[in-house]
Amino acid sequence: MPLVSSNSKPGVHIAWKTVTYRSVALLVLAVSVVSFPLLLDRNAGIGTAVSTSMRAVAANPFVMAVWGLIVAGGLVLGSVPLFVGLVVVLPVLGHATWHLYRKVVPRITAE
Repeated sequence: MPLVSSNSKPGVHIAWKTVTYRSVALLVLAVSVVSFPLLLDRNAGIGTAVSTSMRAVAANPFVMAVWGLIVAGGLVLGSVPLFVGLVVVLPVLGHATWHLYRKVVPRITAE
């Protein structure tokens, strides 16, 4: 039995989709915000990278939520002029993500 039937109120269907899409976006952000830079920077496995990313989001939920909104807004703005703006936006977001990663995940120093 489907969770939302075709004869239900349209508002319920829209609300259900909104909650579902936002949940998926939050999960993707939590999994990837630190894991990609960590995989590039250190000799770490995917499990370590994902768990580190999840812990970073759990430790800094407001900062990560704002970062997710900044990324979403930047991608929307970059997509408006026929996707040509992404040529500027993507490198800027990549560089900013690297600095976010360096601030959130402490450096391991050799003793």
